[in-house]
Amino acid sequence: MKIPFKSKLTKFRNIKNRNVAFDKLTNRQKRQEIAFDALNLLLSNVIIAQSGSYWGGKLNDIQNKSTNEKDFQENLCKIKTKEECFCCARGALMLSTIRLGNSISPNSPSISDGDENNIKGFNYIDFREMEAEFEGYDYNGSFYDEGSNKKLANILCNIIANGNYKIKDEKDYITLWELKVKEYENYYA
Repeated sequence: MKIPFKSKLTKFRNIKNRNVAFDKLTNRQKRQEIAFDALNLLLSNVIIAQSGSYWGGKLNDIQNKSTNEKDFQENLCKIKTKEECFCCARGALMLSTIRLGNSISPNSPSISDGDENNIKGFNYIDFREMEAEFEGYDYNGSFYDEGSNKKLANILCNIIANGNYKIKDEKDYITLWELKVKEYENYYA
């Protein structure tokens, strides 16, 4: 089985056109597109889930080298392989938000917040519940270890399936959708 979601944005190769298309989506569609992009980054081993760290490794290098919003987005879109990009649930959503429809400067102090003001389509409660689940509070009886790639993947699948993170959804999407998620145990904080 594959992920039961068809992106409306993958047809756009031009970043400017994709940004315009992203901004026209409903909040539900934005959340799904952001989660889908983050899940694909995780499944292709571009990012590694890490508990206790918003984002780090290569992502910090890219942020520090970028000069403006456009440059930041272009540099993040160039990441194609595992380059030691670490992030938590909110960090993964921020990364994909910037990749899909950036309006955030790499120098913005709010970039490390990953809050409703800069991750499009989500609100504070969504973040609190996702992050708490990722960091190990197990609201929904998760099958996966806190801070793991599988935990993050299941959260992202929950968003794709439901249009938002549903705390009471106890499905194991990784098994249901037959996803192959690689773990990197030595990267856990």
